[in-house]
Amino acid sequence: MPPFTYKIQYAENFSDEFFQKGTIDKDKGLEEFQLFPWGKEIDEYVRSSNDPTIPKIIFNSDDNIQLIIEAVNNKDFSMEYSNFSSQKYSDFYISNDFEKKNLAPE
Repeated sequence: MPPFTYKIQYAENFSDEFFQKGTIDKDKGLEEFQLFPWGKEIDEYVRSSNDPTIPKIIFNSDDNIQLIIEAVNNKDFSMEYSNFSSQKYSDFYISNDFEKKNLAPE
């Protein structure tokens, strides 16, 4: 698997402003996701009155694959997987809200 390049965007950034972070492998990419200051950035996004940007991490590979992870609250993440070579796209919604009232038998 080729290494990825990644960039991050904080709530205080403009919509086209990113911090290029360089090359990373998949294990370090997972660690970067876990260490990203999601709580602080989501609070900033929610409280800001200056048209904030959704905090996100974007991973890109040399073989035209992209993964975007973003969040607007502490319980839910949105992920978008894109394979630009095959023109296939998938959107995922991931929640860590495990209250019993939200579970379905499926």
